[in-house]
Amino acid sequence: MEYGRIDTWNGLTEMSWWSSNQSNMINGTDGSVFHPLLSRKELLYIFAADLCRSIHLGYVEDVDVKGIPAYRFAPPHDVLQSPEENPTNAGFCVPAGDCLGTGVLKVSVCREGKRWLITVTTLVGIKYVPHIHTVCFD
Repeated sequence: MEYGRIDTWNGLTEMSWWSSNQSNMINGTDGSVFHPLLSRKELLYIFAADLCRSIHLGYVEDVDVKGIPAYRFAPPHDVLQSPEENPTNAGFCVPAGDCLGTGVLKVSVCREGKRWLITVTTLVGIKYVPHIHTVCFD
């Protein structure tokens, strides 16, 4: 569906810094709005500007938001897996083949050369609590 879909970002219809056409695509919404009548079976796509890429969200569970039944969606683990584990992520290695491994995305390519890394790893000594440490969309 086209409802809320991002057509351009910073004047671009697609990005140019990733190493594949698929990785350079701008897919989905900004995450604040989705089309009505969502299905538990569908994948939702968002363009995450901080990640400089599009990601998908999968259904997690039914939830109650202030008395309103809703579906909870979250990025599955494959979103930031290494290309060895998820070959579709190879396009996010820049230069091509230069990957940092599962859970880490190098976004320096879209941050004017500044050294930026995005990571889903937790700090040593901190216990991972899914409902606190997981990004989700209700």
